Amino acid sequence: MKHGENMALTYEWDFKHLYKNDKDFKNDIKYCEKVLEDICLLQGKLNNKEDILKYFVLSEEIMHKISRLDMYVMLRVDKNTRDVQSLKDYETVNRLLTTFSVKTAFVSPEFAQNSDEFLVGLYNDPDFKDYKRVIEGIIKDKLHTISKEKEELIAGMGEFSDFSEIFEKLAGTELKFDDVVVDGKSQKLNDATYSSFTKSKDPEVRRQAYENLLKGYSEFNLTLSHNLLNQIKKQDFISRTYNFSSTFERSLFHEEVEKDIFFNLIQSVNQNLNLYQNYLKAKAKCLGLKKLYASDINAPIGSIESLNLDYENAVEKVLEVVKVLGQDYQRVATNMFSSGVIDVFPSEGKRSGGYSASGQTGHQFILLNYNNSYFDFSTIAHELGHSMHSYYSEKNQPYFNQNYVIFVAEIASTVNEILLAKKLLRETTSQDERRFIADSLLSEFCASVFRQTMFSEFEFFVNDCVNKSIPISYEEMNGEYGKLQNHYFGDAISLSNYSKFEWSRIPHFYRSFYVFKYATGFISAVSIVKQIEECGESYVENFYKKFLSAGSSMDPVSILKLANIDITTSEPYKEAFKFFEELIDYIK
Repeated sequence: MKHGENMALTYEWDFKHLYKNDKDFKNDIKYCEKVLEDICLLQGKLNNKEDILKYFVLSEEIMHKISRLDMYVMLRVDKNTRDVQSLKDYETVNRLLTTFSVKTAFVSPEFAQNSDEFLVGLYNDPDFKDYKRVIEGIIKDKLHTISKEKEELIAGMGEFSDFSEIFEKLAGTELKFDDVVVDGKSQKLNDATYSSFTKSKDPEVRRQAYENLLKGYSEFNLTLSHNLLNQIKKQDFISRTYNFSSTFERSLFHEEVEKDIFFNLIQSVNQNLNLYQNYLKAKAKCLGLKKLYASDINAPIGSIESLNLDYENAVEKVLEVVKVLGQDYQRVATNMFSSGVIDVFPSEGKRSGGYSASGQTGHQFILLNYNNSYFDFSTIAHELGHSMHSYYSEKNQPYFNQNYVIFVAEIASTVNEILLAKKLLRETTSQDERRFIADSLLSEFCASVFRQTMFSEFEFFVNDCVNKSIPISYEEMNGEYGKLQNHYFGDAISLSNYSKFEWSRIPHFYRSFYVFKYATGFISAVSIVKQIEECGESYVENFYKKFLSAGSSMDPVSILKLANIDITTSEPYKEAFKFFEELIDYIK
C-alpha cells in the first residue's frame, strides 16, 4: 500500500469523534451533574433489586459520559499543553471526577450491608447479567469495605496528597541538568531528550547524558526520597484503612493476582541473570569495548538506515505484519489509520512520547511523535496492539467488563512489537541490520523483564520497611538500589558513582506494584508469538482473539489461559529465556 492508493491516511485527531462542538461538551457536563443527583437520591436504598438495578443503569450512563469528557479534555491538552482553554476544561472535568467519587462514597458501604445470600441472588438474576462481575467484586470486597465517612475522606485526600504530581512537576520543570556536548555544540538535556542521547554512537555523548541526568536527580536526593516515602506511607495508610495488611496485598487483591506470581517472577529472573550478563558482555564485544559502562546499555549495535521509514511506508509494513492476526484484525487496524484517531507528528506544545487510549468511548486514539526512526516505526505496531485489544474488549463485553486490568495491558502491544521484529529479522539480508533489530528486541526484553523485576525488588523492599514501621533513609534507599544493580549486572557493567540514584527518576514507583506487570506481560507475549508462528490461524481464532476479547470478564490469570498460557507455571518463563538466548546469537 502506498499512500493514497488504497486508503487516505489521516494525521491528526478528529475531536468530533467525541464532541462536535463546545456546546455539546458543556451539555454533557450538565447532564452528568443531573445524573449524579439522581444517583444520590438512591442513598439508603441499595438494599432491594429495583433500586440496585437503577443504580447500575445510572452509573453506567454517567461513567460513559465522564469517560468521554475525560478523553476529550486529555487529548486536547496533550495536543497542545499550552492551550489555556483546554487546561481550564481539563480542570473542570477533574473536579467533576472528584465530585463523583465523593458523592458516590455511600455506594460500597451500602452494598456491603446486604447479605451474601441476597447478593448471590442478584448475581444469578438474568436482569443483572451485565453486572455479574461487579456483584462478584462486591461480595469479594465486603471484608475491605469501609464507612461512607471514611470513603469521603479518602476520596477528598486526592486533591492535596498527589505525590506523583509533585514528582512530575519537579522532574519535568524544576530539575536542571548540565548540557550534553555533541560535535562541539551544547545541547539541552532533559527526560525527553535523554533517550536519544543514550542511543548515540558516541560513547562520550552517552556518558555525559547518563552522568548529567543522574547528577541532577542526586542533587534532590533527600527531597525525592521523602516524596516517594510519603507516597508509600499514604498508600500504606489507605491499605490499612481498607483492612489490608499492606499495599502489596491490596494491589494484588484488586488485580486478582496471587502473590506467588510476583515471587515466582523474581525467582525465575534471578535464576537467569547469567543470560542477562552474557548479553551485556556480547554487546560490549560488538561495540568494541572491554566492558560496558552503565551509560552504554542502550547503545545501538549495527545500523538500520533502510528501516528509517516515512510514516506511509511504516504503516504499510505494520499492516503487513498484522495479516497473521486475521482479516478482521487487519481490516479494523487499517481503518484506524484513516479515521482521525491517530495524531502522528510532533508539533509545538504537543505531549512527547506515545500512547493508546480509549476510555470506552467507541474510538481508540493513538498519540505518536513520528520522526522516521525505526523506534517510531516499532511504536506504531506497539500502540496499535493496545488499540486493537481495546477494540475487541469493547466490542465483545458489556460496559463494566470492557476495561482490562494492567496485568494483561502490555501483552497485545508487545506481541505486535515482537511479530514486527521477527518478520524484519527473517527478511533482512544485512548483518548490520540483523544485529540492530535483534539488539533492539534484546534491549526491550531487558528493559521489560530484567530491569522491571529489579525495580520490583527495590519497590518491595521500601514498601516492606514502611509497612513494618522500619525507619529508612535516602542513604539506605540508595544503598539497596546499588546492591540490586551489582547483583543484576554482575561483572558485566561498570557502574557510575551516580548509578545508585537511578531509582529516584522512575515515575512508576508512584503506582503501587505496577512495574512487575511489565515483566509478566512481556514473558506472556513471547509465548503468544511462539504459538502464533507454530499454529497460525487456528491459534489466533481459537485462543488469541478470545484473550483480546475478554476484557475484565475473568481474573487475569484465567484470561491468559484463554491464550493457552499458564503464568502460574514455569513454562512461559522457560520459553521466554530460551527466546532471549536465541536472540543473543544474532549479535555475536
